[in-house]
Amino acid sequence: MGSCPYEISDLLGDESIAIHQGEAVSMNISAGGMLLFMDQAPPVEQVFLLRVPGSNIVKSPTLVEVCWTRAVPIEDYGKRYLVGVKFLSGLSSNPKERVVEQRA
Repeated sequence: MGSCPYEISDLLGDESIAIHQGEAVSMNISAGGMLLFMDQAPPVEQVFLLRVPGSNIVKSPTLVEVCWTRAVPIEDYGKRYLVGVKFLSGLSSNPKERVVEQRA
């Protein structure tokens, strides 16, 4: 598990953009995507920028798309979320690197 900074951009009208930055925790990673632990639940199909430090599977930063979310109630902290994302860009061009990290 590791910390993954992220940046989500939302349109607020004709010319305004809100940028939300935070830190997700990587629960697992595969060649197709990741399971993240987050303090917010981005909507399904939301695309955002994710940095994955030290990964051989994906180049960092990369674009990901939210596939699903699940609320996880945590005492004293309210809700946190498991978020499944798929990679849209940045996959390593070397498939052997992807397999090695997946087994590690």
